[in-house]
Amino acid sequence: MGKFINRICFTLCFALFYLCSLRAEYSCDGGKCSDYKLGLSALAGVHSTALHSASMQGVGINALFSQYNPHYGFAFNFTFGILHSRFKNAKNAIIAYDKDTFSTSSGYVQTNVFFAKNLKNNVYNPFFMGVLLGWEGVYFDEKYGVPNSVLLTLGLGLSGSYMLSHNLAFEYGASYNYGVYAKHSYPISYLADRYTLLKPNNHQVRLFLGIHKNKTYGVFAKAHLSLTHLDSARNAITNRYGSVSIYPQSMQVMFGLECGFGFNQWL
Repeated sequence: MGKFINRICFTLCFALFYLCSLRAEYSCDGGKCSDYKLGLSALAGVHSTALHSASMQGVGINALFSQYNPHYGFAFNFTFGILHSRFKNAKNAIIAYDKDTFSTSSGYVQTNVFFAKNLKNNVYNPFFMGVLLGWEGVYFDEKYGVPNSVLLTLGLGLSGSYMLSHNLAFEYGASYNYGVYAKHSYPISYLADRYTLLKPNNHQVRLFLGIHKNKTYGVFAKAHLSLTHLDSARNAITNRYGSVSIYPQSMQVMFGLECGFGFNQWL
């Protein structure tokens, strides 16, 4: 499985650089602007708890749609990633695996919707402040006993762009999100204890910086970072060997370098 994931990573990373030679552009008509982006990301992250830790590397595909005018803005973003994860200190009551170190494949899904007010009242250098609704999931291979995590968030965000020249824009954004709903899911062998909600101390901070060159070359590049704190489980679970324990607090960090193109000109 590890070699297969590595081949996927190599192929998508090659495609990532190829996409940077393609054309993209914003589309504005009568003060109403649309921005469609499709890109590939190189991803790296960590999953850390008091029991064990994991490093994660992989690739992802990203899609963005945004529409705005001098007064308001809307954006939808979706990311799907395939990761190769390596766990350390895995011999514990939660995972109950027979090896202290192991590698496995995992998946990462993140999406959010942004509703905002344009505080600058123009479409050339817009600055948005608004409400962000998000959903994020990290999924591991069931056979190793590592719980999957799902987080539904509600938060406040800032986002904007600044024209550095007639065809080059600097883009930026930041948000704080509170986890209004969070849970772990365990392997099916855990039977009745397969799902457990988390305590309420769940938080997430997200940041991104990017460059979008349109009209002449039409490409974009972006760096994004997310920091997620997940609280401990509300309830104890019984693993496949009968041991009872509570999954502790965890910190998940995900960093990505993204490059791609827009396709609004095709719609």
